[in-house]
Amino acid sequence: MKKSRFAKIIGILLILFLCYLGISPFIELAGKRATSVTAAAPLAFYVVIRMAMCGILAAAVFCRIFLPDIADSMVDFLLYPRKLLKKPAPLISPIQGLIRQGKYELALAQLDRLLEECPDCALLWLTRFELLADCMKQPAAAMQTAEAYFSRNGREFAPQNMQLLIRYRELTHRSGTLPLSDAMIATELKKHARCYSGCERRQLRELLQQSSESDIA
Repeated sequence: MKKSRFAKIIGILLILFLCYLGISPFIELAGKRATSVTAAAPLAFYVVIRMAMCGILAAAVFCRIFLPDIADSMVDFLLYPRKLLKKPAPLISPIQGLIRQGKYELALAQLDRLLEECPDCALLWLTRFELLADCMKQPAAAMQTAEAYFSRNGREFAPQNMQLLIRYRELTHRSGTLPLSDAMIATELKKHARCYSGCERRQLRELLQQSSESDIA
């Protein structure tokens, strides 16, 4: 809380400074008595450009400090691998059919074969986790599945990242190993932040803060 308040104070001071930088040339220009429009034109152009740049920077600082949702959305829009998101996901409907029929071992074998072909597909890893945790009642194996996925380098954004991380946290909470998920969340925020949306990153930070507060209590 104190850190957030301090950041807002610094942000306000920075915005005021940028406003001063943007307005000061205009005040200087207004105080001068130009002999002709031609002589004043270059200075006026410089003043307009400077005011625009300072205004953009001030708006960016304002959004980052006071409107973090909008700022995160803008950054995510620019950095998310949209080409990757357009790639079709592997066909898992046959596997889902096997799960509904109770043929869990066969479904797991087919999932593993698909993961050999598409090892970066978060949907496959989440499906494997849910199969082990919910259907086969093997929470330890499900946790190992999540840990294997999150240990992979070069992962990209996928909506299943957050789902898998939350499910992993639920299992660690039940097994009394919540610090494992706290460590994983901290690593994800530090090294793989762009694998999550701005809203998801904020939720993860709140989870870590809740764990920290419960430890203190």
